[in-house]
Amino acid sequence: KAKAGEVDAQYNIQGTAKAKMTELITATKALDEQYQMKDKATKAADAGAKAMDQGIELLIMKATEADGKYHITEQAMNKYAELNEKYQLSDKAKRAKEKAKVAIEEGTNLLQEKKKDFCQCQ
Repeated sequence: KAKAGEVDAQYNIQGTAKAKMTELITATKALDEQYQMKDKATKAADAGAKAMDQGIELLIMKATEADGKYHITEQAMNKYAELNEKYQLSDKAKRAKEKAKVAIEEGTNLLQEKKKDFCQCQ
């Protein structure tokens, strides 16, 4: 640290860096004032967001229209019911959920035991 301080004192590195940073900030502000870059970027972002909102609304409208015409939701529900009856999907999902819950509890307990073994912070 002492050597760095000597070099800085000899060559005024900190002062030069601060001056250059001040110049950069001043130049950036001048460019923004001249070309209104911040305002233009904000307006462009707002226009993009508005276009995206309109696109999403159109997508939802078209999806709803297609669902009404082709009964997609109803077809999907019927197909699920058919597959569920054939393969007992709901029962299998419930059993898998219970197994996952047990595994998570066991894993949590194991981690807590390991923490007690290795951590002297308690």
